[in-house]
Amino acid sequence: MTGMVESFNISVASALIMYEARQQRLRKLGSHADLTEQEKMALKAVMLSKTVKESKTVISELLSRPPPQWQAAAVKATAKQAALYEAAVAARTAHDANT
Repeated sequence: MTGMVESFNISVASALIMYEARQQRLRKLGSHADLTEQEKMALKAVMLSKTVKESKTVISELLSRPPPQWQAAAVKATAKQAALYEAAVAARTAHDANT
């Protein structure tokens, strides 16, 4: 085992450390600490604004793009769920107003 450990280069060692840190985080927090899509977008916008000269142009371009093909189904499903939720809330509000 000693020879194997000594032969790791810095990138392999870094990958192992990051993997173990992620595993410990998942064991401790689960998926509850993951960022939502809105939080990810906000974080990307902040990082772009700090590192890219024409960040406003880049951010507006990214926001105007449709979602990638692989996300299209998830976006449609989320929109459908949101519409159903809003309809349920509206129906409940109308019901409460009538009683």
